[in-house]
Amino acid sequence: MYCSLHRRDKIIGIFDDINLCKDFLKGLEKNNMINNSEKFSIKIFTKNTINLFAEYKYNFLKNDFTDNVSKKKNTKKLLSKEESNKIYEKRKKLDIKKHKLDIHKDKIQSSKDAYAIDIKLYEEFKKKENDKNFEIPELFIAKYNLFKKLETKDKLSWENFILEYVTPKVKTSYERLF
Repeated sequence: MYCSLHRRDKIIGIFDDINLCKDFLKGLEKNNMINNSEKFSIKIFTKNTINLFAEYKYNFLKNDFTDNVSKKKNTKKLLSKEESNKIYEKRKKLDIKKHKLDIHKDKIQSSKDAYAIDIKLYEEFKKKENDKNFEIPELFIAKYNLFKKLETKDKLSWENFILEYVTPKVKTSYERLF
């Protein structure tokens, strides 16, 4: 949870917890930097969000904050720094896993898109197979042979193709640079 200290509805500070916020206000009071007519409040927000959890108003007569001026109607308790950090770390790990899964999903989708294009090329090249003037492009020969093999086995699908196809390593003069 994060706390913000407000003076006349204008934010004057953000703190890690409510005790630091109260200490700051008491310091202002001890150093005569505030007077009794000013209105102060503390708003507590859920960590890394703008969701208001609770709000407390400062009472100069009691020299403390009034309880629960407005509090969400739930049974959430204020978390300690350790608990907040644990939750933050778990959320961070989940976000990393989600990001990796999104990348993997994108790779699969691009692989399926490439497969769809390769199938169209295979169909076109198959039609021209009997033409003596036509040659299958050198970079497509391995895919063409694999498509033909899968088609004869009646297993022509992206799943089967991806299991059997090994991307050839293309040697270029740029390899020495890296």
